[in-house]
Amino acid sequence: MIDYKKMYAILCTAASEAIDILPNSTENLKARIELETPLRKTEEMYISQSEYPAHLEKQMNTNRS
Repeated sequence: MIDYKKMYAILCTAASEAIDILPNSTENLKARIELETPLRKTEEMYISQSEYPAHLEKQMNTNRS
């Protein structure tokens, strides 16, 4: 069976680390936004479909802000 959760975690971790490497500059702003937007969207989708209890999900959302 394909472990989609593990695949998601590997891909999103790599994307997040790549975003963090980009220097904060005007030239990189568009790339950062283009990468961060779908990363956050898929993170929200993943969390909403996961088996996390509601109180843990709420805590994760609070910590992200």
